[in-house]
Amino acid sequence: MLCVFQINELAAATSQEPADPKMLQMVVQGCIGTTVNQGPLELAQVFLAPVAEGTQPPTRLTNKLRLAFKDFSKKCQDALKKNKNLIGSDQREYQRELERNLQRFSERLAPLIQATPSHVAQLSNGLSKHDYKYQA
Repeated sequence: MLCVFQINELAAATSQEPADPKMLQMVVQGCIGTTVNQGPLELAQVFLAPVAEGTQPPTRLTNKLRLAFKDFSKKCQDALKKNKNLIGSDQREYQRELERNLQRFSERLAPLIQATPSHVAQLSNGLSKHDYKYQA
């Protein structure tokens, strides 16, 4: 899954000691750059929009993807916070651009990763009828 790789990269770059600002910036840019984030957003749109709109029932896999995107978004925020503390004044504008990219990404992603009450109820009852169609 695309997100798992990026989540692991973000976690590693954020927790690295001593911090490597160049590596952190490369990883963050690779995750939330304006052209790069179209890939994750498209993935979320294709698989999560039908669930968010109620036209498709939630499944264990769509819930797993929804949670992965929540984790990805949180790790991006953490990485940007850390980066802000590491950069010099010459990189402030770049930091602001990364923050704007993350803000736009988060705004577009938010409605797709919200758990609805029916989503939670269906998942807590086990597999949905939709899941049974795709079993074995």
